[in-house]
Amino acid sequence: MNGPTVTARSRLAEAFDAVRLPLAMVVGSRLVLFWIAYLGLVWMTVRHPYAKSPFPQNLVLDGWFNWDAEWYRQIVIDGYTNVSHSGQRDVVFLPALPLAVRALSVRSGSSFTAGRLVSNLWLVVSIVWRYRFIKERYDEGNAQKTCALMLLYPFSFYFSGLYTESLFLLGNVGGFYFAHRKRWFLSGLFLALASATRSIGILTTGAVVLF
Repeated sequence: MNGPTVTARSRLAEAFDAVRLPLAMVVGSRLVLFWIAYLGLVWMTVRHPYAKSPFPQNLVLDGWFNWDAEWYRQIVIDGYTNVSHSGQRDVVFLPALPLAVRALSVRSGSSFTAGRLVSNLWLVVSIVWRYRFIKERYDEGNAQKTCALMLLYPFSFYFSGLYTESLFLLGNVGGFYFAHRKRWFLSGLFLALASATRSIGILTTGAVVLF
């Protein structure tokens, strides 16, 4: 076995070892939440009259696409219409999430499938970067606790549906992570992403400056 092959395998093993724990935390927490969401729909058959049921025959998936998810789905499919629905309009939703989901839904054929894929992918990247950032700046114990709390807090299910939370988290974590590494251009790109996902993301830029 030649030297370059050994080196490549060694680097691959090191890269996997670096992401193994945060990846396991994401997968474990999502499996638990999928099970809880399924049981919730089995036990609670009465739903809000405005709630959508994109997968009425699949209770494992059906509970993950309600409320603002329907607004984003419509924007992905039809673009912004500025038409009032019960006093609300789609122009209040920023474009980063619809653009990203639309790009993938062209291939997948489903905005719900695309939204679920990209949200969970962004969550994995965000947790890996967050873990590395906290570990480099403080220690591994704090990195484990921080990521565990992020994944297990009561509303973390939003990270896995057609919502802005995962993309917003990615923008914020990327902004801080690359600022920590003094890679200012990349930090600026992720801060711009956060601001294009949710309006409050503008405040992240100030936080990074103070950081």
